Amino acid sequence: MLYTIDQLKAEIASVTTAVPSSGNDWGTLRKLLAKARREGVLDQINEQVINDFAVVYSLNQKQVMTLKDILLNGEDA
Repeated sequence: MLYTIDQLKAEIASVTTAVPSSGNDWGTLRKLLAKARREGVLDQINEQVINDFAVVYSLNQKQVMTLKDILLNGEDA
């Protein structure tokens, strides 16, 4: 069964929290990664997901490599 965009937005809003305005520092990123790991989201991210994300959001090669480095190799360094 397909969902409407309003249903998807409502579901996303119900399971996410806003990123703090100071969300550009390493400490905040570590907290977000830890939360994603606890909730099982991080386990679902693989190289194909990152590549698809890069295509949809027109990321450059450096951004893709940074994402892969942080998400695929980052075991809370």
